[in-house]
Amino acid sequence: MKDPEIIHKILFCPYGPEQGPSFQLLVYDIDQNQQIPYRQPGKHMLAYRLNQTLPVPEHWLAADMDPDVEKCLFAGMDFGVPIQDDILSAKPVKFLMEFLCLRPGDMPDEFFDKYTEDQLDFARNHAEAVRVEVDVWFESKPKPVGIVDQDGNPIRSNR
Repeated sequence: MKDPEIIHKILFCPYGPEQGPSFQLLVYDIDQNQQIPYRQPGKHMLAYRLNQTLPVPEHWLAADMDPDVEKCLFAGMDFGVPIQDDILSAKPVKFLMEFLCLRPGDMPDEFFDKYTEDQLDFARNHAEAVRVEVDVWFESKPKPVGIVDQDGNPIRSNR
């Protein structure tokens, strides 16, 4: 079986270039992989990885470059998208980012019991800034697909 295809690769820079960490979301189409441990009937299965990266230089925002990954915050193979939804659209990515950007107070405290220290740090210190960028980004750009600059303009499309 071939490696899963990256269908979304998005860089969020909530603090601006070189002003703080950036966050890279990778979403993979794994639906054809029979080894999925969390297959959900009636859903198309996607894998995801949200990385915290080192601050991104401004000239990178207009280039097709991968930032240096500082740490992986979240990774999973359990994101089910209803089969009637287009996995290449913005809708699944927005829902995934809304989930990953939950903060203490958004959910009962027990929700965060299994979070790692890095995940808790993200939830407490960065999730709100990332979520604001996600909301603005998805409202202004209805179909963000591929790699985009800080203004949401496509740098490279995966289509």
